[in-house]
Parts: sequence; structure tokens; C-alpha cells
Amino acid sequence: MMTRRGKGLWFGLCSTVIWGCQYSVSRFLFGTVDGAADPMCLATIRFFLGALALTPILWFNNGWGNVRKAIRDDFPQMLAMAFVVCILEGVLAFASLKFTTAARSSLLCNASPIFTVIFAALAARKWPTWGKNLGMVLGFAGLAFALTARASDLYAVNPKTLPGDLMAIGSGVAWAAYTVWGTGTAQRYGGIPCTVMMLVLGGLMMLPVCLLFGDVASLTRLPLRVWTGVVFLGIADTGWAIALWYTALAYVEPAALGAYGYLSAAIALVVARLVGREAFDWRFFVAIALVMGGIALMNYEPHQTKSSV
Repeated sequence: MMTRRGKGLWFGLCSTVIWGCQYSVSRFLFGTVDGAADPMCLATIRFFLGALALTPILWFNNGWGNVRKAIRDDFPQMLAMAFVVCILEGVLAFASLKFTTAARSSLLCNASPIFTVIFAALAARKWPTWGKNLGMVLGFAGLAFALTARASDLYAVNPKTLPGDLMAIGSGVAWAAYTVWGTGTAQRYGGIPCTVMMLVLGGLMMLPVCLLFGDVASLTRLPLRVWTGVVFLGIADTGWAIALWYTALAYVEPAALGAYGYLSAAIALVVARLVGREAFDWRFFVAIALVMGGIALMNYEPHQTKSSV
């Protein structure tokens, strides 16, 4: 029989595999219809599908009661977090795949721990240690290398990926902001109730944006294979993966799942190569080493030995 720790690591692994595949799925979605897919409209549909996939879980562990309590006591906070997580992080990450490649978007989005340390230092009004500072320098150097690396894949050979690259970095910044200032709501009301609320609120905020600025008519022209990708991103990536991740946290401590961030980036790299035929030059591999090395250094906590008296 699998131990509690084993279950937690397995749930975390399943979630990480889904998240690692999302970049290539999104790139496929935009690349196969030659620019006809509207990222704003599809992101909105994705939010509602994710909320729908998670809603049944609210029937357990007083999920609906926590939703009502969050609406009553912390609605402005939830609205702000929905804007950060869905509009800034979610839409930017998704839309970036229309302009840049899967591996590049994955690397730049997963650089969020660099900004998390900065925001945490600002929140605590205490500057990080020299090790974290060095990690930040390495991380930012890696981002610079990534921006200068050449990009090509099955769908396009486009050296002008800067708009998508900047969107991916902006997504990482938004996630870092949520990590520092928004996790308190998840601790008070539970991860799944908060996620469902933020997805619904984010979708509702995006509806008028889609109607005013989006290409709603394009939804009727999308082929079945694109809708299959949208359903995967909504139900599996935005819905089930989140549920699996929070379930994993019920079995193991967060630090035990920390290495999965590196695994997600590696999976995205491999899938981008196999599925999207993405090509990499030496600068991109240098960027990976610098960003991941910087993140590892920033997360390193030296063990302190207790002196005997």
C-alpha cells in the first residue's frame, strides 16, 4: 500500500506533468489556426471550465461554506486576487504562446521565484541575504540570455518573439505578487474554494473585455482539435491539476514538492522539442542554467547547527 508521503508525491507529479504540457498545448492551439484563435475569449472559456471542473470538490470539507464566508468577509481581497491570478497571470501566460514558443514561455513564466523573493523582501522591509542577491543576479542574467536566444518551432520561425516573452515574464511577476500577498486567503478558506471563486470572478471580469475587444465570432470558426485543446487546458490544467496539487499538500510538506518546479520546466522543454519541433541554440541552454541555478540559490536555506550548552 502506498504511504501518505508516496500519495502526496504522486499527486504532485501528476499535477506537474499536466502543467508541463500546457505550454505546448497552448502553442499548438494558436499555431494550427494561423492566428485565428482569440486568446482573450479562449482564456475566459478556460476559466469557466476550470471552475466547473473544481466545483464538485466544494461539496466536501465545507467547501461551499468557505465560499460563502469568503464572499462575506473578504470579497474585495478575492476580487483583487482574481484580477492578479486570472487577468494578469493567466491571460498573459496563455496569450504569450501566440507570439513566442512553448519552451521560452515556460522558462520565463517559471522565473517567478526570482520576483517572489523581491516582493517578499519588500513586504517584510528586509533585504535578502547575499546568497539570494546572487541568485537574483543569476536569474536576471538568465532572462537576458533567454530574450536574446533564437526561437523557432513547427508553427513559425519568428525571431521577433519579444512581445510574447515580455508577456510570459509579466505572468511570472503577477504570480509572484499573488504568492506573497494572496496566499493568506487560501489559508483562511482553503485552496479549492478560493481557486473556484477566483476563476469565476476572473471569467466574469473578462466577459465584457471579450465582448468589447475580442473576436467572439472567431469561436465559431475554430476546428475540433482546437476545442479539444481548450477543454484540456480548462478542465485538466486549470481544474484538475490545481486540485491534485492541493491534495498533495495535504499529504506532504510544501518543501517536498519544491523540486517539481524544475521538473515542470524540464517536461515543457522535452514536450516542446518532441511535439512542436522547437529548436534551441546555446544561449537558451545558458539561460536555463542561469535561471534554474539562480532559483535554487535563492531557495537555499543553510542548516543551522544548535550549539550545546
